[in-house]
Amino acid sequence: MPLSTEEFNIYTAPTAFIDSDSEKVKAFAEQWAGSVKTPLEKAITLFYAVRDRIMYDPYRIELTREGL
Repeated sequence: MPLSTEEFNIYTAPTAFIDSDSEKVKAFAEQWAGSVKTPLEKAITLFYAVRDRIMYDPYRIELTREGL
């Protein structure tokens, strides 16, 4: 069952740890999934883009607000 607009907005709203309103995040999403048609295909495409394109060392992550 699809989410209502209100539910969608709740789950996609920016937070202290999720910068969904950042210009860099928007540009990344547009670059990798801008031409994809369905929401499911976009989710899958962005999952792989984030997994494969954003490099980090899992042993040196600072899990504070400032570190993320």
